Amino acid sequence: MKMFDRKFGEYLIQNLPKVPAVYLFKSDTGQVLYVGKAKDIRSRLRQYRNASRRKVHQKMRKLVCDSSKLEVRLKNTEQEALIVENALIRELKPPYNVDGTYSFLYPAIGLGGHSRQILLAFSMNTEAWKDLDLQWYGVFRSRT
Repeated sequence: MKMFDRKFGEYLIQNLPKVPAVYLFKSDTGQVLYVGKAKDIRSRLRQYRNASRRKVHQKMRKLVCDSSKLEVRLKNTEQEALIVENALIRELKPPYNVDGTYSFLYPAIGLGGHSRQILLAFSMNTEAWKDLDLQWYGVFRSRT
């Protein structure tokens, strides 16, 4: 039996629908080690289950080895899953999400009105604009 099946259940993957989701690998103490997003959660977790000993799969195998719990949060759309994933990475700073722990890499877009003006904001620090009561969307991965 594969390590993934022993830890998280032999029938976990086949009982999941083929829908977008956010998944959290957790330690035995409940600490979130990794937050991921999938447009098809069944297919994505199957990749973790079948990770080989090749170097490209090394992180997946180590993550499964170090985790004790797996939480799956189903979402309606891939976009919704992406937004939740990025928010959780920024909030929890999981050790396996090295790329996503730095908020300056993930700007958000804010929309709102103030003094009869329409405001559009693009910021990595949404707290700095809280007095303007903007509605925030994203966070989006920066690209040059």
